[in-house]
Amino acid sequence: MVKKKRTAAQFFDDAETNGLESLIKTNINSGKVSKHLESSTEINYNRMLVLWDECVFMSFRTITNDYIALTDGILPRRTRYDRRNPGASPHDIKTAKHFIKGVIRGCSAGKKEPSIYTILQKWTDFGAGWKRRPGNDKIPPEVSESIYFVRT
Repeated sequence: MVKKKRTAAQFFDDAETNGLESLIKTNINSGKVSKHLESSTEINYNRMLVLWDECVFMSFRTITNDYIALTDGILPRRTRYDRRNPGASPHDIKTAKHFIKGVIRGCSAGKKEPSIYTILQKWTDFGAGWKRRPGNDKIPPEVSESIYFVRT
């Protein structure tokens, strides 16, 4: 016998019959949930975030020849470089391109230039790690699309 297709109303009536609570009564919170990472993936994400932090710190140090005291080995959320150069964020296309060019040149130090797939993976690792950091928003797609075509 062919099963009759249920309407959307019937579908959710059945869900409520099976224990679905109303939105007002539910114990579901609005917190963001990320999937568990494999340790090797987490290492790759963290490696790219450390490069970003160093890139921002290095640029500041190069510009001012000053020193930023690090607290427990972690850069402050907002470095002096960010305040001196508003927009120093991976959300800015120019800044993101400059960062990935540094990654390309760092990867190819003394060797041939890395493949486009290596660069894309590094950018993907950085973007995924960036959005997992508390207080960071996802990098916009138009920035990522521009990064895919950066060459040294």
